This record gives sequence, structure tokens and C-alpha cells, in this order.
Amino acid sequence: MNKILRIIKNLTILKGINESELAQRSSVPQSTINSMFQNNNMPSVDTLLKICDGLSIKASEFFTIYENDYILYEETQNLYQRSFTADETIERISNKLILMSDEEKLLIEEVINKMIR
Repeated sequence: MNKILRIIKNLTILKGINESELAQRSSVPQSTINSMFQNNNMPSVDTLLKICDGLSIKASEFFTIYENDYILYEETQNLYQRSFTADETIERISNKLILMSDEEKLLIEEVINKMIR
């Protein structure tokens, strides 16, 4: 699965919606959504913008996730490879948060809230 589709899939999981609901919320035909995921087809720019609307995120937020995805993935892998004390973990997260924009911080907060529910 390409990076854009993986991010869309992860966002649908975080939002608690399935592909059918994504199609409905985005006003994108179900067949287009199915084709994207089944055939690893990249969405057009127009479709991606509609999907962002359906996910209730701005396109700029989507591309912020896209740009930071590798960094976050690498950091997650590093956490799994090494055991940290709680204080070390909090310090590492705090250092990352300092560098993030307010929009990115809100997105991270939303992700954390979804994880602890």
C-alpha cells in the first residue's frame, strides 16, 4: 500500500469509519474508494481533497501527516527497539512536541485521545 493510501486508511481507523462511510462522507463513489485500496490506485487531487473533507481534516493537515510520517514511524521503531523509563519517554515526546506546530499538536492530541478510549 502506498504512503497516501496508508495514511488515509490509518485516518479512517482513527475516525472509526469504514470505507463505505468514507465514500459517503467524501461524496466519492464507493467504486473509487474500493479501487484505490484494492488496486493500490493513487487518488486524484480532487478525490484526495474530497476525502480530506470526509475525514474532517484540512488538506494542509493531511500533507503535514504525509511529511512527518516517516519521522514518526522511525521514532516508533526506535521506541520498540529500546526500553525507556517513563521519564525518558516523556522527555523524548516533549522534545518532539516543542518542534511541532499548533495544528500538529492538536492532531497528536486527537490520536492519543482515540488510543486511550
